[in-house]
Amino acid sequence: MAVDRKIEIAARLAVDLPVSIDRLPRNPAFEEYHSQFEAALGHPCDQEESWLSLLAARKRGLIGPLRRRRNIPDPVA
Repeated sequence: MAVDRKIEIAARLAVDLPVSIDRLPRNPAFEEYHSQFEAALGHPCDQEESWLSLLAARKRGLIGPLRRRRNIPDPVA
């Protein structure tokens, strides 16, 4: 149950991310995300835990569709 709560927190916080999730680890916005994650969780955790919760939320489809570039040629055509 604790894992599900972490994933739910990550999904809720992901809505307000200023950058895409793929760019987050090397972006100053990650520090803000991590501190919000800890506050919502109610106890300190390491950055890896908050990052993995965010990835798990994306994997479960809780973070909406991925932004994709529209001009990628179809490899089958």
